[in-house]
Amino acid sequence: QGLFTDEAGNSSVKQEISGLSFDNIVPTVKIDGPEPAIINKEGTAVFTITSEDKLSYTTNEGKYITLNRVNSNDTINSDAKVEFEKKTEDGKVWEIKVSNIGGDGEVSLVIEDGAFIDEAGNKIAKTEKAGLTVDNTAPVITSVSEALLSEDKKSATIVITTESKEDKFVI
Repeated sequence: QGLFTDEAGNSSVKQEISGLSFDNIVPTVKIDGPEPAIINKEGTAVFTITSEDKLSYTTNEGKYITLNRVNSNDTINSDAKVEFEKKTEDGKVWEIKVSNIGGDGEVSLVIEDGAFIDEAGNKIAKTEKAGLTVDNTAPVITSVSEALLSEDKKSATIVITTESKEDKFVI
């Protein structure tokens, strides 16, 4: 006997349905980067998002991708930019560029629940990636030595001391 019966009592013929599949698996994403790992307000850092699933971005006025301060209650300046772009036609690779970030300290990229969906409509879970350092504070020079001429008198050494822990400066 079939699965369906009409008002007259006629039963449908039993048929097998094949090729039907169900996908309710939440897609996962991996966030790589940022490159570079340290920027100032004029700099841009790039995060790369990859997934084994074909993803599309769900529009919510861009509020699904945000920046947060790590270990701080300070907020990110409202004019910070977060731009994203699909890098492969199938949606398995996306690039997120962040820039114009004020203040100092570590910043994390946050991709909120539902920012991306797979072909079956499954939404990704919230994902976060720290590792971006924002440094907008100029080094403070505390002392400069007198020039010490080399023996051949073609060069000189000057020692500059700063309050910063950084050891690389452009002069």
